[in-house]
Amino acid sequence: MRDDIIELPVTLREVNSVINVVSFKLSRSYFKEPFFIDSLVKKFNILESQVKLPGEDELLSRPLYFDEADNNVVYTPIKDFINQYKEYLLNPRLAERLGFIFHMSRCGSTLFTQMLGVSDNFFVLSEPTIINAILDPAVNIDPDTKKSLLKTCFGVLDSCAPITSKKTIIKFRSWNILFINLIPDCYEKVPWLFIHRNGIEVLASVIERPPGWLRSKKLYSNYFSGILNIDSDQIINMSLSEFCSRLLGIFCINARKYHSSQTRFLDYCKIKTDFFDIIRVLWNIELSKEEKGNVLKVSDLYSKDLKEKRVFISDSDTKQKQITDKQKIIVLDLVESERSKLIKI
Repeated sequence: MRDDIIELPVTLREVNSVINVVSFKLSRSYFKEPFFIDSLVKKFNILESQVKLPGEDELLSRPLYFDEADNNVVYTPIKDFINQYKEYLLNPRLAERLGFIFHMSRCGSTLFTQMLGVSDNFFVLSEPTIINAILDPAVNIDPDTKKSLLKTCFGVLDSCAPITSKKTIIKFRSWNILFINLIPDCYEKVPWLFIHRNGIEVLASVIERPPGWLRSKKLYSNYFSGILNIDSDQIINMSLSEFCSRLLGIFCINARKYHSSQTRFLDYCKIKTDFFDIIRVLWNIELSKEEKGNVLKVSDLYSKDLKEKRVFISDSDTKQKQITDKQKIIVLDLVESERSKLIKI
């Protein structure tokens, strides 16, 4: 394989009762779009990004659709994949290149990664689909294999970085933090960031546009039952506001439970003011004057606009007004009580 061609792991697919890692052969480059899937669509034209079958909205990890016969699609059984890249299980220096970003959902994490992407110091992978596929509770992989596969994928993803990059930053989906005990444990020295926001504003956003973990409340009720220690039938009948608030609280609890000296907590309202300090402290990167200027320009734009033209207008006041007094009581009890503990760390 030429140095300018990479094999990027993108998802899992069962073939003849064997789960395979599916990789795409791509030209080596930066991923500058708001999300990993946006970059795949742009770089890999056989990917059918808009396909969505009935019921798939309720999955934690929606399947990718692509031309399975294309010569640029590579299938590797999980055990063979781990063995093929086994050096990544043994290489302690990889932790020096990796950085992780966890978040509460709708809290500015996409803005943060877009600001990072301004600098070629960072190879940014925003919510890579392979990580979601591995962590999906519906996928039958034993815990030890899952951990080894995660370790291997972190290494392979880093190996896909352009040679000019110094750090590979992986931003996870918000629900991925439910598995945080598996993730940092792969490389104990990997610095990671947790971005959080006022729970009332997050609740307003996710109720208005429900993410996968909210839409999957019924289908994954047995799994969430173990997370929340609540009977699955209760979860199915629970209001979206209460279910959402309980999970947001767990996100914050897990972030606090597994934090270390390598962890930083960042409030949404301080992303712009604390950005440069965060990347210097966590990842030892100091940007040039030109890069800093470009970061500030990006910070004024709507982070999910692929055309990079829409100016961001704060919606915090609007979101505060969207929530009822009853919902605010639930949020204060289940979310803000836990988030406040992060602010004190």
